[in-house]
Amino acid sequence: MGETTWPIIRDHVERIFTVEDRDVERAMTLIYEGFDMIVEPSGAISLAAVLSDEFRKLENINSVGIILCGGNVDEGNLPFELH
Repeated sequence: MGETTWPIIRDHVERIFTVEDRDVERAMTLIYEGFDMIVEPSGAISLAAVLSDEFRKLENINSVGIILCGGNVDEGNLPFELH
């Protein structure tokens, strides 16, 4: 954590979720199948976290925003087949 980012995280982040690689691959696949978008693994981590059992057990969550990005993808190493 950097000098700039750590105070922001310390003061504003309530909880951090971790996910496994297979969960990220599943999220990448869901994004591709549902939206015909290819996102990089780091761009699918937020969706993987939201789909986790741990997150889904949280109460009083009315809405969730997820930012998707995909500029750093090796199309030959995707967890799904391109159509």
